[in-house]
Amino acid sequence: MAEPALSTAMPAATAEAAAGVVPCTAAHLPAVAAMFARTFRGRGAVATPSLQQTIARLFLERDAADADIPSLVHVDASGAVDGFLGVRVSPFELAGRPVRVAFCGSLMASAPDTDPFVGAKLLRRFLAGPQDISASETANAVSQALWTRLRGAVLPDYSLEWMRVLRPVAFGLALAGHAKPALNRLQPLTRPFDALARRIGPFAPPQAGPCTDSAADDAMIGALLERFSAGAVLRPDWAALDLGARLADARHKARYGAMQARVVWRGETAIGLFIYHARPGGMAHVLELAAAPGQLPAVVDHLFAHAHACGLAGLRGRTRPDLLEVLLTRRCQFTHRAATVLTSRDPAMMARIRSGRIVVNGLAGENWMPLIGHDFR
Repeated sequence: MAEPALSTAMPAATAEAAAGVVPCTAAHLPAVAAMFARTFRGRGAVATPSLQQTIARLFLERDAADADIPSLVHVDASGAVDGFLGVRVSPFELAGRPVRVAFCGSLMASAPDTDPFVGAKLLRRFLAGPQDISASETANAVSQALWTRLRGAVLPDYSLEWMRVLRPVAFGLALAGHAKPALNRLQPLTRPFDALARRIGPFAPPQAGPCTDSAADDAMIGALLERFSAGAVLRPDWAALDLGARLADARHKARYGAMQARVVWRGETAIGLFIYHARPGGMAHVLELAAAPGQLPAVVDHLFAHAHACGLAGLRGRTRPDLLEVLLTRRCQFTHRAATVLTSRDPAMMARIRSGRIVVNGLAGENWMPLIGHDFR
């Protein structure tokens, strides 16, 4: 039986008073979920209960101390919700000083042709909030232009997507399967062609060196992220962040596949950590890649060798300056899909941020959320 249509209108008595940008509440959730499904899942997509519950948990539930930085909706003169901006507040450290970083994402408007300024109104209201730093790692071309217009800084070295081909035929099929999942069933047919490609092309198995790896539990992930991010100018306060809940959410990415978290060892010393999602024989979506000082090349090589040994077609992930330098010599390709952007009204903060390494992508940012990579059936 078809699900009933979700109304996007508010009661007439409150419509006029609520027009414009207002904090998102539970009353707005059906409209927001329906808009999300249409915008990011396709015009005919339906907002399932699990999608609505996830949006509520990610963007409405927050500590009382952060209630002054809400998610936002835009309501038109008739009382209908026609825009949304999801906001999450995270505890960070800037040169050892506690700061609040507000990440915004899922910026959408139901009728941008009718009112092309909805996105700008939402973003402007968000940037006027009391957070110390405003950021996003999922800004598309439209959002990026809005950020730039509103004096946000685009971080190019954190905004590229890298790809490493391991099995070229399977890799091409995995890319096509992202748009048409039914194609993923053909993966077994690619094996003989990839075996031939290894003999006649530059697709020999990557070499890992003398390192080993083992499964990482949540406590180990937290300890290593704390250790490997030491020295960064801007990084999460891992002790204050609910990393366990974030990792639990990160495991729900059915379209990407099961999550693998591995510690890389040199002898008895942990030198690195990687976390990715992948389907058997498919593409690894790398969520996190961290290493001890001077060990990133060895960790990257081990990740590539591990993925190849697992039969994966290739890998993809987000760059950062130190990682970009390593990947340039390892047959990687680069493209741009979304930008990492941030800003602060405090010029001294921005100067400090620009002065050194920052940790704002992956588990620190937004890409761990199940809204990216889950199917919500």
